[in-house]
Amino acid sequence: LVGGALMILVVQAPFLRRLGWHSQPALALRTAGMAELAHLFWPRLVTMGAGQAVDLVVVRLASGLAPGSMSAYFYAVLIMALMPRGLFAQAIATVIFPTMAREYNAGNVSALRATTTSGLRATLSLVIPAAVGIIALGLPGMRFLFPGEELDGAALAMVYALTAILAVRLLADATNDILSLAFYARHNTRLPMFAGLIWMAFTFGLSYLLVGPLGIYGLAWASSLASLALAVGLFVVVRRRLDGLELRALAVTVGRALAAAAIMATGVRLLATLDLPSPIFVVAGIATGAVIYAVVYLALGGREIFGLLRRAPNELRA
Repeated sequence: LVGGALMILVVQAPFLRRLGWHSQPALALRTAGMAELAHLFWPRLVTMGAGQAVDLVVVRLASGLAPGSMSAYFYAVLIMALMPRGLFAQAIATVIFPTMAREYNAGNVSALRATTTSGLRATLSLVIPAAVGIIALGLPGMRFLFPGEELDGAALAMVYALTAILAVRLLADATNDILSLAFYARHNTRLPMFAGLIWMAFTFGLSYLLVGPLGIYGLAWASSLASLALAVGLFVVVRRRLDGLELRALAVTVGRALAAAAIMATGVRLLATLDLPSPIFVVAGIATGAVIYAVVYLALGGREIFGLLRRAPNELRA
């Protein structure tokens, strides 16, 4: 991890120097902006801590369940909730945040609203097929990821079922990543903090309520439903703060993505009938699914990524 972090710095250093940045180590706590940085930082720290607290509660509750339940849960979180989110939602969030900050500083609320909507549409157009595609790959996809004998058929089935449940969390978390930027761009880190604390309490309550009757699946549902509730709450608040979001455009994007993803999933499942070895099926399924989704989505008029290119040209073309 340390080596990877150092490599990131080494790769970025030449580009930073071209922009006129020069490093000089110094302990300067009174540097201009440090007070504001501390003011904005501590709520974000609390928000991150809330997420860690939820993971600890999951560990505590899952430790009393059947052997392998905890491992299956965190495998599923990695497959469905973390990898697609990092690949798509957080990448888009990184790209559009500077644009949103500039628009807020310029007092251009309409542009900030449009960029937020564009970010949501682009993100959903990518994470919806990702979630559907992972589910469509089915158990062969799980066997491809876990080729050894440490997970038997029952364990793979558990991971797959948890992955399907956590698809709801993926869509919600990806939405939250974009909606949170509408507050961070306005130098407001406290409202996301309070929202995160409410989400934490809601997750705790649902986890204790559902773990009894549903076991490890109850924890997955608790995580997904709490994230969905957070997404709905943030959406309502952002819509009020930005004097509305383009609801019709968002609905069209979701409908288009679901339709294209359904056709994609059908193609992947037809491919599964050929009874190919797991590695070949997964590679062919991902490639075939990506092509089918792209063709159908574009045929239905999907242009969200191109719209994002127009809204944040400097960041995306750098």
